[in-house]
Amino acid sequence: MVAFVKYLAGSFQSLAAVKGIQLRLHSEKETILVTLDKDQMQTILSNLLVNAVKFTPENGSISLTISCSTDWQNCLDAEHYRAVVPGIGHEGPWATIAVRDSGIGIPADLISKVFEQFYQISNAESRQGKGSGIGLALVKELVLLMQGGLAVKSEQGKGAEFLVILPVSPAGALKNMEEPVVEALEIPVKVGLSESLQETTEAPNGILPDLLIIEDNADVLHYIRLCVGSNYRIRTAVNGQEGIEKALKTVPDLIISDVMMPLKDGFEVVQALKNDERTSHIPIILLTAKADLDSRIKGLERGADAYLAKPFDKEELLAYLRSLLELRRKLQARYTGGALAHEEQMKTDRTSSWKMHLYKKHRLCLKCTCKIRILMCRAFAKP
Repeated sequence: MVAFVKYLAGSFQSLAAVKGIQLRLHSEKETILVTLDKDQMQTILSNLLVNAVKFTPENGSISLTISCSTDWQNCLDAEHYRAVVPGIGHEGPWATIAVRDSGIGIPADLISKVFEQFYQISNAESRQGKGSGIGLALVKELVLLMQGGLAVKSEQGKGAEFLVILPVSPAGALKNMEEPVVEALEIPVKVGLSESLQETTEAPNGILPDLLIIEDNADVLHYIRLCVGSNYRIRTAVNGQEGIEKALKTVPDLIISDVMMPLKDGFEVVQALKNDERTSHIPIILLTAKADLDSRIKGLERGADAYLAKPFDKEELLAYLRSLLELRRKLQARYTGGALAHEEQMKTDRTSSWKMHLYKKHRLCLKCTCKIRILMCRAFAKP
């Protein structure tokens, strides 16, 4: 679970950076085995992080902490409002994900109402007009489905803290499940961008397409590599300038690029590569948490072939990669075939033209010969 949560948090780093917000993540353990539905988990954390970024002022801070406890109640104090109490029956440890922000906070008398569908706080400092009132209600329902717990504490003007508490799966539990309908996430996390992480390939097969990933967040980069698996030969770059240089040097088959990066952003990467004849043909997918209409239009106008919002769906990313690669192959085949066909046609046309020229010359010679013969016959026929 830790790697997946780190990826989701990393996906919001660029969005937080727009407002100068520091988004920090800390985990007590590198791996925690939790049986869960990734889509549900993504929805829960995305809603909590979106709210945290939305309602935290510029230059504020957000922290995401992952911890374990033998008793879920050890994570709470008297100030926490328990929106969802975990069901009975789980005797093992509990994993807790805490999202804390330095935002505008929630009035104490309204905390219990924020999980109601379509409810929006509308006081003077408010969140009015900044949401639909659906996000936290959905979080509550999903936590109930996962048999977990949900709690919040806040003080107006001093931020808020949301806790998601999930049962940790006991050893061997997954093997004993007859009909597993969820997925267990236990992925060791690499904290740094080591040289081996940057340049190793999943499968050194020359037939595999080359994929260049330009991403400055180590956790997001690690997750993308896990998504694409061994289907591509992977190269990476940690900023836009390095990405441009590697693309020009290696000319990969596909490029995945973050938008907000140091030195050069994703828009500049697209513009530079699409305007260079050596790389203008390479499909580029932009990934960003800033997925508003203006940003998408800006990316597409620069020449991006696809624009995905982070956190993205793994299958959607793979589908885009496959489709763009297939389209590129078809265009190459058509271009190559068309060029050969054009050349053959030119040869045929030149041959036909030369044959026609010879034919006309031959006809002219015959006509001249006939005229000469007629003139000679007439001349010899005179007395």
